[in-house]
Amino acid sequence: MSDKIKKYRVYIFEALLFAVLLAVDLISKKAAFDFLDNRGGSYVVFDGIFNLVRVENDGASFGIFSGKVGALSAFTAVTMAVLAGILVWRPKSPKLFRAGIICIIAGGIGNLVDRIAFKYVRDFIDYAFLKTFFNIDNFGVGNVADIFVLVGLLCVVVYVFFGYKEGDFAKDPSHSDSLPDALVVDEGEEKKPENKEEKEGVTPDAPSVEEKDSEKYLSESGAKPRKKSLGKDNAGGETD
Repeated sequence: MSDKIKKYRVYIFEALLFAVLLAVDLISKKAAFDFLDNRGGSYVVFDGIFNLVRVENDGASFGIFSGKVGALSAFTAVTMAVLAGILVWRPKSPKLFRAGIICIIAGGIGNLVDRIAFKYVRDFIDYAFLKTFFNIDNFGVGNVADIFVLVGLLCVVVYVFFGYKEGDFAKDPSHSDSLPDALVVDEGEEKKPENKEEKEGVTPDAPSVEEKDSEKYLSESGAKPRKKSLGKDNAGGETD
């Protein structure tokens, strides 16, 4: 692997993930609409749980801001650009956070493509189980892009509440701008002796203070220093 690929491998992987998610959304919309066009616009997959319904949504999620296609397109484009900028600006940000942002971007761009191409968003997923089990009416019909946005938001929320650590969004959290205190040495501070011998100015190979004074006295008086010997003379006594 070349150095350039290693340097940008995070961006390459995330671009591929984005492309796959976007392709899944667009392909699922086309396949669902083609299928529903031949079946009167609706199809029961699991009765009371999950249905397919052909809906042309010219607003946002749950039908809000209906007819505001231009404003929604501009808002989506700006928001997606800001999120993409965060990923580029902080390449060392946590993986869970980045995965969530990519899911949000993929879903947002998928719906933006629909608004630009068709002037509406192709929705087809009817969550019938919400009415069956939870008595929730008019939840709205969605699509795969909406699911990606929801999953992305959940990833970001989980990261913020359970995974956030100070310094996660530093440009390079593996390197600090300053050295730890334990590694900082004050050049003006004198090195302290490590043991008793160094405090007294004595090293293992150097003579002690008493030995130095004895040698000085002998040299001044002209006397020869006595040599100690542990050997024995011929009579069996110790020699001096």
